[in-house]
Amino acid sequence: MKSKRKSSESGLALLLAIFTLLLLAAIGLAMLCAADLETKIAANYRDKQNSIYASLSGLQEARDRLIPSRCDTATGTACGDPIAIDYRDLGLPSASAANVIYIINPDTTIGETAASIKPWDPTNKYYDTDLCTSPYLSTHLCSGGVPPSGSAWYQVYDNSSTSAGEYHPVSGSTTFPRPLAHKWVRITLKADNMTTVAAQSTPVGSQMCWNGTYQVPVTGSPGYSTSCSSTGGIVLFNGSTTCTTCTYNPHIGTGYSNPVVTISGGGGSGATATAHVTPTSNGTVGTITVGNGGSSYTSAPTVTISGGGGSGATATATIQAPGAPVAGFSAVTQQSPVGCYSSSAPAVSLSGGGGSGATGTANLGSIGKIDTITLTNPGSGYTSNPTVTITDSGGGSGASIQAQTTKSTLGRVYVLTSLAVGKGGSRTLSQMEVATPPAYPVTLPGALVIDSPQPTVDFANSNNYVVSGVDANSCSEAAVPKKVSVGVIDNPNNPTNPTAVSEVTASIPKNRTDHYTGKGPSPDVENVYAALGNLTTVSGADGLATSIAANATYTYSSNPSSIVLGNPNATPPICPTTVVNGDLTLGPVTGCGVLLVTGNLTMLGDYYWYGPVFVIGSGGSFTGGGGGHGQIIGSLFVAQTKNADGTMRSTLGTPTISFDISGGGGNGIQYDHCWSDNMLAALDNPSKSTQPLKILSQHTIF
Repeated sequence: MKSKRKSSESGLALLLAIFTLLLLAAIGLAMLCAADLETKIAANYRDKQNSIYASLSGLQEARDRLIPSRCDTATGTACGDPIAIDYRDLGLPSASAANVIYIINPDTTIGETAASIKPWDPTNKYYDTDLCTSPYLSTHLCSGGVPPSGSAWYQVYDNSSTSAGEYHPVSGSTTFPRPLAHKWVRITLKADNMTTVAAQSTPVGSQMCWNGTYQVPVTGSPGYSTSCSSTGGIVLFNGSTTCTTCTYNPHIGTGYSNPVVTISGGGGSGATATAHVTPTSNGTVGTITVGNGGSSYTSAPTVTISGGGGSGATATATIQAPGAPVAGFSAVTQQSPVGCYSSSAPAVSLSGGGGSGATGTANLGSIGKIDTITLTNPGSGYTSNPTVTITDSGGGSGASIQAQTTKSTLGRVYVLTSLAVGKGGSRTLSQMEVATPPAYPVTLPGALVIDSPQPTVDFANSNNYVVSGVDANSCSEAAVPKKVSVGVIDNPNNPTNPTAVSEVTASIPKNRTDHYTGKGPSPDVENVYAALGNLTTVSGADGLATSIAANATYTYSSNPSSIVLGNPNATPPICPTTVVNGDLTLGPVTGCGVLLVTGNLTMLGDYYWYGPVFVIGSGGSFTGGGGGHGQIIGSLFVAQTKNADGTMRSTLGTPTISFDISGGGGNGIQYDHCWSDNMLAALDNPSKSTQPLKILSQHTIF
């Protein structure tokens, strides 16, 4: 019998197959693990993104609930809107006052209640870990890194309560759907050292305010109250220049030894100023001294005074007896004009009289003149311009200075902090700085202000037409500095070619350039971009219109058949705040008050309007026409902020200013602070904007 021999490779194929299956299984498991990891990463990323957006939604909720108009009520005792956060009396955080506001947002779908969310409680899982980290809060609120016990320092708005209005979720409702899942939002006023980057290089814990361009501390100059209203201090101004230390060159007045500056009137107190005197040459020849008497003079020689940059001084030489030297000089006088020797003392020469060798030296008189006046205390409570009087025990006179109030109302700056937690546990803490809008300005920089980088202007060729920025001061108060005749905006960060200044200047008839007078040379057309602040933006200019409309005495629709004109001649004048939502044509009329037109304004014939006139909205055009006395006594401001359909523009439009005036009389625009600044100051500041607070900055903490 034969036996078969087994192959040495028996079972190898099976082993290879098993190994291949194991390898494929391992690869499959690895792919499953990778897919699971990718799924987890995607889920975590999605959960983090959800928490980020939820945190941002909390900031936007607070921003919405802080809209100023929500607390605009007739009585002022409560906010009129149920979702409004009452911020009006809010101060900086402290352990003794409820100046920290929390909006809590329990998720009732997972069983959360108001008791579940206590950001003020260090033992709560939603504790506000950022609360005690800033230098300001750790000093003024927290102790040892924890907030104070008790509830005296915070107040709570609960979204799970029906009083939360649209932010209270209603099951199944499409009107009030469930908001995103932020847990809480903290609202505080901002101090200069409350956020990551200090607002001042040397922070002192000062509350911050918003002037429409940048943040300013209440402790700065001129100083503001906790409501961000200035304390009604004053500034000095010399001519058209506002100054804290006013320097005079040449020096002013005469005969001063110890001047005293007294500031009185204006409804305020505490303002003081100091005048500084420098003994200076008064430019006249006071005496002539004999340098050498000479000899052999048989009669008095003739005195000639020359040089020194002037003329007009005379003198007579005297001798004791014939044949004697010159003994002195008498009858030294300075003829008109006085004070003309400016470069040096003049030379004295003598001629005639039969002698020789006599010389004389002219001496310019020295007299005390005021070289600077310094405001040492701006005072407070001034509601109108006070009077500045300079007196002197030595009989000095001729020096003067004027004062102007600095009262204004800025926006308030808030820090909003929001925590959100995703369903997967991702946490996001976001922070935003926001500001209420500043009150509308109580003064405009020019008689005519065209809020546009590319205006269309057609000025009148009438010899009687003027635009004057020189204060008419009809109320006989202390006059304010000269304003610009025509102000336009040229943004240095976004220049146009040609510039607005050059375009408007070129529109002025060549034979009428001297009709545009103001703080600069005629024709006085200047860039007032810096002076207008946030009015150079669509939102700022539209906010000004909103503020005026909130104070309207009378409101009309487009093209009313008549309006209440007021009576500028009454004692006191009866001048309403009038708003026309659309176009308005006036003339011939006499009226007064704050006038706002949101469309196109046309004034014809003999019209007199006393007060500030604003054309802000979709129209953005002003037309002055007809003969006679067409004149605005106050100021005119024109801006195009909306499209024809009423929607907001992205940038300021191109307003049209046209004057078609002929005939006699006085035509044009005459700046008068009594009818412009004083009327604006009398309105109810601050602004009652209907827009959400302006976002100044935003960042995510974690």
